[in-house]
Amino acid sequence: MAEMLRQHPEICIPQKKEVHFFNKKENYSKGVGWYERHFEACTGSVCGEATPNYLWTSNSERERQESGRTENIPKLIRNTYPNLKFIVSLREPVDRAVSAYKTLIRGGHISPSRSITEVSHRHGIITMGDYETHIRRWFEYFSPSQFLFLVFEEEIKENRQNTIQKIYRFLDVDPAFIPDGIDEHKHPSLGPFYRTLLYYLPWIRPVTKTLFPNLRRDKLPFRNSLRGRDVTSQEREQLKKHFSHFNDNLPDLIGREPVWWSGNVEYSAQ
Repeated sequence: MAEMLRQHPEICIPQKKEVHFFNKKENYSKGVGWYERHFEACTGSVCGEATPNYLWTSNSERERQESGRTENIPKLIRNTYPNLKFIVSLREPVDRAVSAYKTLIRGGHISPSRSITEVSHRHGIITMGDYETHIRRWFEYFSPSQFLFLVFEEEIKENRQNTIQKIYRFLDVDPAFIPDGIDEHKHPSLGPFYRTLLYYLPWIRPVTKTLFPNLRRDKLPFRNSLRGRDVTSQEREQLKKHFSHFNDNLPDLIGREPVWWSGNVEYSAQ
């Protein structure tokens, strides 16, 4: 999404897509000037960045300390930029948790020997999927009219041209512009073998990027043949059972029913 928006002549997104200013104590302590320097080269009428973790408002002290998070992200942003617009993509909670788990292994934060159910209480693997709680907290500081909610499965994976035009209209820029590569799949999964490899040998990533700057994930050798430990169907069912207790009122908050929402409610009634 960020790459599609960056192409629009009226929109500027810095090369560092996720700035992590308002959610990281280390960055927030550097001051607003540090943050705004990321946008110094911007000439478009609309400037923005894409840090998904801004949505996360978990009150877990352990997770806050572990991730170095600030305590009240919506309040910090409201005090600095009260008139912002927010684009929020919501993914099916179990798929989102599994994706986060894999990303955390790749980033060296979680050992690949630990199952997702063993570490689900860490790094927001579970709590980030409690969308209803997070959105309600954001609505304490911002008007719902400042938000555009997208459903990942319906609007990011599919219907991308309609989605990007919907975003353009929300941002009050020319909706007729069509970006290049709109149907390309940018970040396919590395697979369990390469995730494990990056956990134990993190230096491989910068070396590979230097030697093969244009290498795509889907072109990695043996990506689909070399296997490792992955999330099992039983673990997914455990996560699904957990999430059945969350997000019951989500459609009222975002003004629509995600494609996965009915299945979630149906599961909780069993």
